[in-house]
Amino acid sequence: MRNILFDYTEDDIQKKSKTIKNELLHNIINENENCLLLLDPTLRNINPENPLWDALKGKEVQIVKFSHTELYDVFELFLIPLNLNNSSDIELFNLSIDATLHEISPKHLDAGAGRSVYGWLITPHSCDYVARHLSSTAIQTISGEGEFLLRFFDPSIINITLSVLDNWQQSRLLGSVQRWYYIDGDAQIINQEGYYNHQRQMDFSLSIDNNTWRKIQHLSVINDIMRCYRNEYLFEERVNELLAHRWLLVALESMSYAKFLENRDDCRLFGIHILTKHPLIYQSRRLQEMIDSSVHMKDTSYRLLVKNFSIQDWEQIIKECKRSVQ
Repeated sequence: MRNILFDYTEDDIQKKSKTIKNELLHNIINENENCLLLLDPTLRNINPENPLWDALKGKEVQIVKFSHTELYDVFELFLIPLNLNNSSDIELFNLSIDATLHEISPKHLDAGAGRSVYGWLITPHSCDYVARHLSSTAIQTISGEGEFLLRFFDPSIINITLSVLDNWQQSRLLGSVQRWYYIDGDAQIINQEGYYNHQRQMDFSLSIDNNTWRKIQHLSVINDIMRCYRNEYLFEERVNELLAHRWLLVALESMSYAKFLENRDDCRLFGIHILTKHPLIYQSRRLQEMIDSSVHMKDTSYRLLVKNFSIQDWEQIIKECKRSVQ
């Protein structure tokens, strides 16, 4: 499904919640393996009244700690085994879905609240090993840059991260799971196949080179554009998240030389044009010439470059882009 219509209202959330609970419960039970709920407990302090946190009382919780001096005892995740034949675990499962659907609203994210529910992991491994795999894989060393936290487990990031990694890197990133379910920003269940191969990893390096790391740096920009896009087109059909991520990543990589991308407002407008006009607008002759001629200008603004474009101008650019891909 290329287009999405979901407006984050309570009515839409309730309808979607019922559908997702039935579908996800059915899928997970059919997996016939361990199911682990992955949470970020940081939001417990921001939204303590969420019933999700009370439902954790008395549950087995595996804490995922990160072996980095700046993160230890500062940032951690929770892994909770779920037995979906148990009524209290089903209650926790249902609450985690309700929490997710409220947390993906642009209003919630604009307030800086973030997401607490990261996904449901299907694995034959023990909770302890999965925790070790997550914590070790998340700390990566980049040549010439040092150590960094790769937040691949965040549902707003995992899809983009996987898209820039090769098959070997993907197999190591998701080597501890058979399947990773999460709900994306469009309230769609994403079923990400894992790479479990009956072996435990001893080394967790992804061997990320500088070129791949540069692409990963687009993550925050893409998420910022997506929040603006959803806010602006809240009650209209939108390009689905997976496709939007792909279009934006290619566009930002292709235009990495453009100085206007250093300005957040320009970057947002450029991204929204990619999603609403055509994903290849930057390849149109007129716009490309204007962008290229502005590279050496001291003050470059995408907003100013397109300020005087008429509806007819955009129609011509879109037609040109459509012809180029036929």
